[in-house]
Amino acid sequence: MADIPTGGMKETAQQVIETLGESMDFQRRDGAGEWQAASLDVTVHRQAVGSTLKRDPGGIGLDEEYSCFAPGDANILPGDRAVLDGIWYLVRRLQNRGTHLEFVLEKTVETVS
Repeated sequence: MADIPTGGMKETAQQVIETLGESMDFQRRDGAGEWQAASLDVTVHRQAVGSTLKRDPGGIGLDEEYSCFAPGDANILPGDRAVLDGIWYLVRRLQNRGTHLEFVLEKTVETVS
């Protein structure tokens, strides 16, 4: 009986992610609590989910999450962060599916300065 996922399954997932994805950089906290580059130029396919309007002191805006897929060998861990449209998003609910990584990017209130 063949091991699952097979090399072909991994290769197919990689091709789909590369075709639909975009390049993203991820940061991770080091031992001193400072953000450092963890993974650069990772191809990630993302799609908006759970977008809702919210009211906060800055006004009314969209509170967005993204469901994401990355290659199985990507160096991404829960708690890492990436920037989208000038706002930082945190990696949550990361699952390694063998062929690829699935995770959620959750919007924070922190903007890029």
